Amino acid sequence: MRKIWFSLLFISLIIVGIILLFENNNIQTNEIKTITTSSSEKTEENKESEENKVDNQKKTMIFASDKKISTENLTLLDSYSVDVNKDGLEDVIEMYTSAMRNSNGEMMWDDGQNWLLIVKEKDHVYVLFEGYVQLGTIKYRVFTEGEQNIFHLLAIRTGSAEMVITDYIYNKEDNGFEQKVIYNPDFVNSLHISQ
Repeated sequence: MRKIWFSLLFISLIIVGIILLFENNNIQTNEIKTITTSSSEKTEENKESEENKVDNQKKTMIFASDKKISTENLTLLDSYSVDVNKDGLEDVIEMYTSAMRNSNGEMMWDDGQNWLLIVKEKDHVYVLFEGYVQLGTIKYRVFTEGEQNIFHLLAIRTGSAEMVITDYIYNKEDNGFEQKVIYNPDFVNSLHISQ
């Protein structure tokens, strides 16, 4: 009788072991599915991130501002006259900052300041950039492209943790600037800037 009882106990233990092994495999299978799902979700997130980068390159238009643009209490850093819209009249590109000059005319830069980049055309003002730049600057380059002399203003905004290159292209048909963000990485750690 003892032999039968031990045999039944042994068979029961084997069955319990098989059941536990099967359940453990199911748990591992679920974990793999979860990992796969997480991996798919990350892939979807990457796809969305890629789409956002592509979205940045979609057409964004900047039209003349409806509000009065005040440059009071701002320091003019640069001004350049050029006929942007080819109407025979000079337009003016101006770049301002909230940093002030000392009595010697030298800039008194802070850790960050507000910047304003505008194009004045007759009675219209186009605000290309208005915002705060932390530990950085804005530089711009004006040029024309191709036989049609398409007007471009290329702005480079740099800081300790950002580097954004934006192309503003004048569109005569829409009477505004098409804004294209050419370069804007998610993370930048600036190591060196040449003089």
